[in-house]
Amino acid sequence: MFELELMTLINKTKNSNEIYEKNQIKTSISNLIKQNPDNYEKFIQFEPLDDATKEILQICEQEIQEIENKKHQETINTQDDFNIIKNYYMKWLEIYESNNNQVNDENKKIVNDIIEHYVTHRYETLEKIFNLNDSQEYDKFKWHIKNELRIYYINKIREYLKSNTYKNLSFVQKIQKKFRIELTIKKIANYEFNNKKITEVLN
Repeated sequence: MFELELMTLINKTKNSNEIYEKNQIKTSISNLIKQNPDNYEKFIQFEPLDDATKEILQICEQEIQEIENKKHQETINTQDDFNIIKNYYMKWLEIYESNNNQVNDENKKIVNDIIEHYVTHRYETLEKIFNLNDSQEYDKFKWHIKNELRIYYINKIREYLKSNTYKNLSFVQKIQKKFRIELTIKKIANYEFNNKKITEVLN
């Protein structure tokens, strides 16, 4: 069954003249290979393959490897990020406790450093931070980040409203944009941060 399905997809690729369709079929081949590694090994060892088929399979193998490499790198980035955040948190906590459990400018700088980096690089790391549950102190650390994040986004909105990008919009476009901005501000006020949508509104 595997061999039949694979050869059917390969033949479809050979017979297709549409680049988009060929890429879609190759993705299906890659998925099939990935889900059946043992069957695939037997297939390439025992089936006689022409050069065109070998080229298609080689491209699919490269696609699989690239996806695996990307996943591996994302895992490494996540681990590195958590170590970085952990160090930030420990430093934040030390300052917080030494200041009678009150946040000060040093705490704020730590949090803003986190925001400045992760809003523009791997925002999903911030979401993971917010979803972690640890202790009451860590909850205060998260809320400090969330409160500063609200300020960060509101300042970005203010900057946008003063920018030429906004000023050069037509009257109707400004009305539409203001409506979207007002909805965005309401969500930010409720600690609903959708970085992608906020970025789209401000472009």
